Amino acid sequence: MFNRDSQLCKKAIGLAAVLVLLVPHLSHGQTAISAWTLSNTNVAGTSTAYTPTITFDDQTNTVTSITVAGDVKTIATSADNVYVRRNGTAAGSGTTAGGANIWEVATSATNLLGTNTGSKTIEDVLMGHNALMGVNDLFSNTGGSPAQVNNNIERVDYSWNGGFTAVPDQGFALFDRAASHTAADGFQVAVFTGWNSLTNAPTAYSGNVVDVIAGAGSQYSATGLDWDPTTAGTQSTFSYEILRFTSGDNLTPLNTSDALGSGQGIFGVYISFADLGIPQGTTVYGYSIMANDVTNVTANLVDWTNTTNYSTSTADTNGSIDLLGVSGKRWVPEPATYGAMFLGLGSLLLGFRRWRLGRPTLNATAA
Repeated sequence: MFNRDSQLCKKAIGLAAVLVLLVPHLSHGQTAISAWTLSNTNVAGTSTAYTPTITFDDQTNTVTSITVAGDVKTIATSADNVYVRRNGTAAGSGTTAGGANIWEVATSATNLLGTNTGSKTIEDVLMGHNALMGVNDLFSNTGGSPAQVNNNIERVDYSWNGGFTAVPDQGFALFDRAASHTAADGFQVAVFTGWNSLTNAPTAYSGNVVDVIAGAGSQYSATGLDWDPTTAGTQSTFSYEILRFTSGDNLTPLNTSDALGSGQGIFGVYISFADLGIPQGTTVYGYSIMANDVTNVTANLVDWTNTTNYSTSTADTNGSIDLLGVSGKRWVPEPATYGAMFLGLGSLLLGFRRWRLGRPTLNATAA
């Protein structure tokens, strides 16, 4: 009896352990981010000798947690590097290498809330973890407005040195600036499981290519997220400014600055490793973001200069995600979530033990 009950107990433990992994697996995936928390840093503002002169408040809104399907997630690790992949033969306007279009939350056309872009690069913005700024029309080769500058970026890679181990209920969060959730832009995400540290490029992709749909079928929440560093709660809209540069990755000199825009909000989507089709325990070196018109087969993703798979004429309608500079984070359930799971597991085992001790004993009768 003891041996049998021990086996039953082991099976119960094994089943509970599987449930711990499967519950997040089943409940998460390509899901709208319904809320976030921000931590604001506000230092003395600076001015940059662009033309016209622009004053930056030099504020940083760091995203500290997100809420996905009612569960709170926090940052476990951050990418060590980000790589902007351009095809040198891209036919878009601007320089051969492409431009850099940066947007920031603004109070006027010459006063921006985010950090000073002078002497920085597009990579600095993508890794800045600042919800007050990002890259405008990230993957557009043609059709950008105004038309004198397109980014000509085919792919963005976030990489972790040495990689990390995938868990189904962990994943990535991406945010877009848009007028509404139905106007938020689509894109594709894929995980790379091979990395060449000499060329600093992926060598293999695995799992699924997740296609985040734009328009009426989008996974974005219908409610925009809080952006204002001084006011708690959901903000309906904000104003912004776009700075356009023609010198590739460098954000100097300024080519043009657009007229002040308005009526925008922030919308986010969470993509889990379960949704990406990455098995538990897989070593992941990072992930890539691409336009919707990229061939969505993992075997075809490695070479971003292959124009069969990566179009060099991506229209603004397919490449216009205004990505916030807060990507490159691995999001995991906050410790309390796992604590609740294991507390439930402990209660299950305690109940099983009490049930076992309360069972009547079958005694053998004498012949």
